[in-house]
Amino acid sequence: MTQAAGVRPGRLEVAIGNMLDIILTTLNARYSHTAFGLRYLWANLGPLQARAGIREFIIGQEPAEIAEALLLERPRLVGVGVYIWNIETISRLVQTLKGVSPETVLVLGGPEISHEFEETALYRMSDYLVLGEGEQTFRELAEAVLGGHPPRQKVLAGERPDLAALTLPYAAYTDHDIAHRTLYVETSRGCPFRCEFCLSSLEPCVREFPLSPFFDAMDALFARGARQFKFVDRTFNLREDRVLEILDFFRARLRDGIQVHFEIVPDRLSARTLERMAAFPPGVLRLEVGVQTFNRETQEAILRVQDLDATLDALHFLRERTGALLHADLVALFPELREVRISHSWCGFVAYTFDELMHIGRHEGMHYAMGYCGSGVGMGSYLGMRLGQQVLGLAEGRTAFDDIAFQTRPLYSGKPWFLAPSIRYNRWRDKQNR
Repeated sequence: MTQAAGVRPGRLEVAIGNMLDIILTTLNARYSHTAFGLRYLWANLGPLQARAGIREFIIGQEPAEIAEALLLERPRLVGVGVYIWNIETISRLVQTLKGVSPETVLVLGGPEISHEFEETALYRMSDYLVLGEGEQTFRELAEAVLGGHPPRQKVLAGERPDLAALTLPYAAYTDHDIAHRTLYVETSRGCPFRCEFCLSSLEPCVREFPLSPFFDAMDALFARGARQFKFVDRTFNLREDRVLEILDFFRARLRDGIQVHFEIVPDRLSARTLERMAAFPPGVLRLEVGVQTFNRETQEAILRVQDLDATLDALHFLRERTGALLHADLVALFPELREVRISHSWCGFVAYTFDELMHIGRHEGMHYAMGYCGSGVGMGSYLGMRLGQQVLGLAEGRTAFDDIAFQTRPLYSGKPWFLAPSIRYNRWRDKQNR
């Protein structure tokens, strides 16, 4: 297995061969991310592995461009990973694939298609859905389809495999991945909590990989130059004995540039674990701290059990006595907000104009107020009021932002193609200035 020549951002080739029977694909949120699930599927295809390849794209690419790249290889079966960040673009991609090549078998999987899928367009357009863990079920489906005996059942419940029997996917990381992208790893699956808002709570228990083959795989990655490891375990510090063994493994292999990312529950950090974390040099450990709320009423409503005093003690220790970089919730950093309840929330995209100004006006009979440049909370309500006054013909609706011409740039046609390279450039500059 080698990486194909001419890799460019948005497309990564993992298997050799111009024509593949099976293509595993998804759209990552950014190029630096790697599709961990696809690598697990590929690693566990058995004899079909030689007939399969991974093709990764990013959500900024056009569905038609992606479909063309996939269909040029004439696959008989395409497996698509569906996640919350890519479901809209995946929907358009699947529609394009089925419109151009209806004979290509489309198999969808991933967390965003494994629940409440019956009324979705993706369900109607796909040939098969694999719900939950797919290493074993996807292989069996691919064998049946390529063997000329496709199953009649459209929705297949993924069998939960014996983790000790799975082929680990880490050899599927290419040299290019190791040099330029995030390497995801795991030592367990499942979550011990039953939070009402989280899909992970639907899994019945926590299952653990044996550590010896995992450590062998990590040593192989170290030997190839890997230095950044991001654990996807929902609760890394569930069992102290395993935590200490993993921390000792990485501490014994400290290298320049090494970073290890864990998701932790602070109230379960033992004194031994905290002291072991304090022994790491600054910046090596990156800890994503799970604190949903300090409001006990909210805790009860979401069925989250957490010792708040132990949580604060652990956070204070991590901040004051370790060099770990903390990704902690706002309420943990500002405990005075612990009893403040959230009344409103918002998520979405931020629109920036080239002149960094808000714009309000009228175009072809339609009134608009847009381009708040990150100030939508304050300016959206203000300009919305002024826009309403303008619609009514009131003089007080006039503003300093009225009818300002929108600036543009060469080669810009509505798609911000320049954002990804500019972000990478500025990250490089940040590193040079440290």
